[in-house]
Amino acid sequence: MVQAVVTLSEWEDRVVQMVKGKYGIPTKAETVSFIISEYAEMLLEPELRPEFVKEMLRLKSKGSLRKYSSFAEFENDIRSRRKTRQGARQASEAGPRAVRRGAAQNEGSGVA
Repeated sequence: MVQAVVTLSEWEDRVVQMVKGKYGIPTKAETVSFIISEYAEMLLEPELRPEFVKEMLRLKSKGSLRKYSSFAEFENDIRSRRKTRQGARQASEAGPRAVRRGAAQNEGSGVA
């Protein structure tokens, strides 16, 4: 076991004392170890939020999730989807304007 001398501010010492009292831990050293282990668990092993798990299970059952054999395959799929979406967006944006522009030109020329 490694031993360390730790300098705590007054506030940090109060926090250690509160945790020590709340959980009934006998010593400050054990309290500091407890705080570190709790923080490490929270930081290193984050749990997924229940809403996220529920949404992923819904997508899985719906068949909306894909498996990729490599990152390159995933990247190519994303790029092709972007191109498809951009093309569709440009077509939908250009469509009504082009129709209006054409109608305005025809009105001025006397063509029905």
